[in-house]
Amino acid sequence: LDSVKISYVIGLLRGRALRWAEAKSHNDSFLTGSYADFLSEFTLTFGVTESLADTRKQLWSFSQGRRSVAEMSVEFRTLAARTSWNEDALIAAFTEALNDRVRDQLALCPEPRSLDELIRLAISIDRRHQELRRPSARYNESQFSDRSRQAAQRSPPE
Repeated sequence: LDSVKISYVIGLLRGRALRWAEAKSHNDSFLTGSYADFLSEFTLTFGVTESLADTRKQLWSFSQGRRSVAEMSVEFRTLAARTSWNEDALIAAFTEALNDRVRDQLALCPEPRSLDELIRLAISIDRRHQELRRPSARYNESQFSDRSRQAAQRSPPE
């Protein structure tokens, strides 16, 4: 049963982890050993080596950059889960990480009561900004050129 679990996990691996497993699989005991030993060795090789202090620094210097708020929030939550920061600290860090345009709009809204509420609101604001930046379908350039062609093809009334 352990060998089935090990094989299943190896089947999910990609990149460096897969190359590691392929190299280890030349040793028969690797594939037939216990699942606990496999996980232990995998964690030892690929486990998180960042200290809590490093994670805190990453979180505090975190920024949205060119990503959407939705994309950014996934990474933020991942980092936040590794800390023991309270809700208020996470709200402050998340707010600080947002681009100015989103943060400016947040300032006009009632203050969110939780990190989840803040993230939902920031995502909503960011999506509205993205929609405003997209060209409107009503004023699509091709529609104007189609109308111009149609008008030119019509002959003037006699």
